[in-house]
Amino acid sequence: MEKVSRLKALAEKHGVSIKAAALQFSLAHPAAAAVIPGATRPSRIAEDVAALHETVPAAFWQARRRPCQPRRPAAQRRLTSTPPPQHRNPGESIMASTSVSRIVPASPDKVWSLIGGFDALPDWLPYIPESTALEGGRVRRLKNPEGEVVIERLVDFNETERQYSYAILQAPFPVNGYVSTLRVHAVPGRDDVAEVQWSGRFNPDNATEQEVVDLFTGIYADGLDALHATLAG
Repeated sequence: MEKVSRLKALAEKHGVSIKAAALQFSLAHPAAAAVIPGATRPSRIAEDVAALHETVPAAFWQARRRPCQPRRPAAQRRLTSTPPPQHRNPGESIMASTSVSRIVPASPDKVWSLIGGFDALPDWLPYIPESTALEGGRVRRLKNPEGEVVIERLVDFNETERQYSYAILQAPFPVNGYVSTLRVHAVPGRDDVAEVQWSGRFNPDNATEQEVVDLFTGIYADGLDALHATLAG
């Protein structure tokens, strides 16, 4: 009960509902394909969908990870590869993660036909105008408008589940061990909309956890907003 009370107080402090925190925490890891809340009546489904799209500030997740520790200055909140031995093995690091979801105005099949190709980013993502398939389509070489290059490898693809995961091989981002998943979910009771979730996990590299979480949360949010605009147009 003490943990529950502490979590409720933390949620109230950051203006977050417990339901949103619980559902989004369950889906944050790329290995999670779905969450089943167990709605007791139809109206609960709409509440659950709304909770999935409620904005949960990164500061909430930061505070939740260290509920019993005082918040340190940003310069000291950097993940390292030599964490306290009482919590994990030497050399093991904690991966940060973030996840963003959007409801978009098209059926799951139509959305997947647009975004499901590993080399299809330029079709819906304005800040990636160029994508070159390498190694038989298992690797993509991306270029943004500034000419920066990002190289990513496909690590998992599931047509039935409408999802794929990829790892970064080269990028101008302060992370390592980056793995991300893009997936399309059906919305119960609706065949004219779909939920798209973009999530990732990574280790900060010469940056604070907060900085990299904010970076990728922004990238995912901007990307899904662009997808929504493409489908709405």
